[in-house]
Amino acid sequence: MKLSYIQTLLLCFLSTLISAHSSPPSTEGSPCGTCIQDNEVEGIAQRWLNAFATGGLPTLDSAVTENIMIYDEGANNGTTSAYVHNRTELYNTISEGPYGGNGVTNVTYDVVFTFHTCDRIALRWQQNEYTTADIGYGR
Repeated sequence: MKLSYIQTLLLCFLSTLISAHSSPPSTEGSPCGTCIQDNEVEGIAQRWLNAFATGGLPTLDSAVTENIMIYDEGANNGTTSAYVHNRTELYNTISEGPYGGNGVTNVTYDVVFTFHTCDRIALRWQQNEYTTADIGYGR
C-alpha cells in the first residue's frame, strides 16, 4: 500500500552545509556571515530530504557538516535542547530510528514548496513510501 505524507519543516541550513554556495554570498542580514541565494534553496532542501530516503544515507556527508545540531521539540519530548549534536548522531538517528526502513520501503521525498530568509529555509515536503508486512497493515 502506497502512503504519502505532506510535512512542513523550518531548517537553519547555513551553518550545516558543505559547499552549498556556488554564487557569491551576501552577508547582509545573516548572523552566520553568508546568505542563502534563491537559486540554492531547492537543491539544499532536496539534499537534506534525500538523506532520509531509501538508500540516501550515504549522501549525508555532502548535505551537512560534522557539527550539525538539530532542535525539534516533537522529537525531543517537548524540550528545546538539541537532540542531535553532530553528523554521527544524525547518521545513527536516521539509520536506527523510524527512517531506518522499519515497516516501509521505497521511501522518497518531493519538495512541495520552499521559502527562505538569509540563513533559514522553510519547506513543505511530501513523503512517499510503501508499507511492508512488518507493520501489519496495508497487505
